Amino acid sequence: MEAVSNAAVDAAKSSGVVQRLVRVGSLGIDGSGPGQGALGDAHVACEVHCRAAGVALSSVRPTSFHTNFVNYDVATLCKEDCLLPEPARERGEGELGPLARTSGGSRLHCCSNPRQTAVCDEVVEVTGPPESTLSAPEMAALLTEELGRSIRYEEVAPPPVPEYAELWAFLRAGGFGRSIDTVGALTGQPAMDFRAIVRENKAALER
Repeated sequence: MEAVSNAAVDAAKSSGVVQRLVRVGSLGIDGSGPGQGALGDAHVACEVHCRAAGVALSSVRPTSFHTNFVNYDVATLCKEDCLLPEPARERGEGELGPLARTSGGSRLHCCSNPRQTAVCDEVVEVTGPPESTLSAPEMAALLTEELGRSIRYEEVAPPPVPEYAELWAFLRAGGFGRSIDTVGALTGQPAMDFRAIVRENKAALER
C-alpha cells in the first residue's frame, strides 16, 4: 500500500500541475482508541508522505462500501441463504455503517469544490446513516425480512494474519459503530441505507 501510494504522490509532485490529491483511507486510522493496527498505520504513513511532499490532501475516510455487499455477498446469499463475514463482520461483533454510494459523492465534492484551493489538508469522515450501523446478525435479520426467507449468519475462522487480527480487534471494539452526516452536509443528499441497497438489488438476491 505505502509503495503504491507514495509513488502516486511523487508523480503528482513532479508533474507540477496537480493541486490536490483525494485519497481514500479508512475511518478510525488515527486519533484516540486502539486504532486499526498495522493497516491503519500504513494509511497514516501514506498521508504523512503526502504532506511532507507539500501536496494538498483530502483524506476521505469511509467505513464500508455498499459495493462490498453486492460484489461479495450476493452470490452466497443466493446459493446458500448465508451471510459470511467480511473482516468488518467477523463474529458479528462490532457495528459498521455501509456507505451506500456515499464515498463517491464525497470524493467528487473534494475534487470539484472551489474552496479546496484555499484548504491545505482536510479529513472527510464518511459513514452510512444511523439505521445502517448494523452488526452482521442484524444485517442477516434485515435480509430475512426483506427477502422473505431465512438468511443465517455463519462465522468462519479469521485468516491467520496479524494485521487482520488487529483490524478485527478494532472492529469488535466498535471502531465503525458510529454515523456521521458528512454525506448530507457535502452533497445535499442523504446517504442510502442498507435496507434501500437490499431493495435495489432484490432481483439479484432472489433464488
